[in-house]
Amino acid sequence: MEALYLIVLLLAVLALNWRGLGLRPVSLSRSACRWKKDPTRNGATLMRYSCAKCGVEAYTSDGRAPNRCKRAFRETGL
Repeated sequence: MEALYLIVLLLAVLALNWRGLGLRPVSLSRSACRWKKDPTRNGATLMRYSCAKCGVEAYTSDGRAPNRCKRAFRETGL
């Protein structure tokens, strides 16, 4: 019975510190990014956008800003 209380207490502490431990998923909502069109690096069919908030770049073929954050797809160093 004491082990059960210990497990419940541990789960409660982890739940309260979920954000503090950095375990939350990356936000993929449109409001997370502020997309700016980069007219200097556009291709023939793709428009380049860069996020002013997180620095990620993305390309779209319809001329509109991306509707999702691309931070989860960013390349990471070794």
